[in-house]
Amino acid sequence: MPVEGLHLVEFYCAADAMSDEEIRRHFAERGRKHSAGRPSALLRRVGLLGPDPGGIAIWTFPSYAGMEGMARNPHGESPLKPTAAGLYRNVGQESI
Repeated sequence: MPVEGLHLVEFYCAADAMSDEEIRRHFAERGRKHSAGRPSALLRRVGLLGPDPGGIAIWTFPSYAGMEGMARNPHGESPLKPTAAGLYRNVGQESI
């Protein structure tokens, strides 16, 4: 069953030397700062098996208002700041 809500999909790049645990900690901290949403998926490609930039974080929010804080949050010099992002709804729920 797909998770319902508004999905903020962020594409990020992680240095090869960065551990999976460092990446998990970074996104867990972001989740604590923006508790209106919940993490739905955190993906990191293996080697070259996946498109650039290589990482995808998916957050699910109940509304646009709930998502706004995360979308407007500056990432500063974080090595995991998104390189692109998009908003998505589940197929069939586009007008909700």
